[in-house]
Amino acid sequence: MINCTWLRFGILLSGLSLLAGILLVVAARFPVVPVAFLSHTGLLMSLSSPLVLLLLGVLALLPGSRRRLEECRH
Repeated sequence: MINCTWLRFGILLSGLSLLAGILLVVAARFPVVPVAFLSHTGLLMSLSSPLVLLLLGVLALLPGSRRRLEECRH
């Protein structure tokens, strides 16, 4: 089940993944490291961040999670 700590961790992971993906795609314009590696890794990280948020949303909607998430402080 998901709790407040895992929800915060997932949101931070998603945001950092999106930011790192954007930075890798921008860094691919400067050919220090092979461009294909940076470009593909950046694209993969950018596309995986919404999937993490979607997974967190589905987990938060499960019946057992409601009690745990009601105790979260905002």
